[in-house]
Amino acid sequence: MNKVLGLIVASVMLPLSGCLPYRQPTADFANLRSPDPADRYHDVRAEAAANPLYKIVPRNRKQIAWYDVPHWLSWALVGNEHDGIFGEDTNPPYTQTLNGKSFLAWQVRNPACNFCFFVIGSGDWKTHHSFTVLQADAVGTKGLKSEPHPSVFGKGQSAFIFAFNDYKPYVSVKFPVWKDRHTDFYLGWRPEGHFGVKFRPVKSNDS
Repeated sequence: MNKVLGLIVASVMLPLSGCLPYRQPTADFANLRSPDPADRYHDVRAEAAANPLYKIVPRNRKQIAWYDVPHWLSWALVGNEHDGIFGEDTNPPYTQTLNGKSFLAWQVRNPACNFCFFVIGSGDWKTHHSFTVLQADAVGTKGLKSEPHPSVFGKGQSAFIFAFNDYKPYVSVKFPVWKDRHTDFYLGWRPEGHFGVKFRPVKSNDS
């Protein structure tokens, strides 16, 4: 079954891969978050970097020539510079089974990561800017001010935020559904600069 999934993934992505070589090998970008060879998952991350899918999806944009459109497309649509296309750079790795099934599972969990962070987002900006239009939560109400430490949902069980993060709109809402449970939702560009959407109908207050 895993081989079938791998073939399906490869057949869908191969048209995006192009024939141009990378400017730098994928191995140069293995173990980005845990470069210490003593790290217990070091070999897993190195194995992921050697996976054939990385010939189709660049690990890092530094590998891509400016005119290599197919690789730019695969990098933007299914690449993940933060954690790798298998989630191998999370701690611990999302999976130690590196195949088409785990690739698809990580894509479902983190769809279009590079697109949201870097193409339409500003995740790679050195300095981020947040301007609160209106925020109401357990601390109080404030608005029309720059925010040095912006919040995603605000304090307390009920909160509302409308802001501009890196000059792009963001809104979040949180309200109680039970004594120890609440609902929360956000849409727009988070304080870290990337675009996101999340809806959690029921969440524990202290999780």
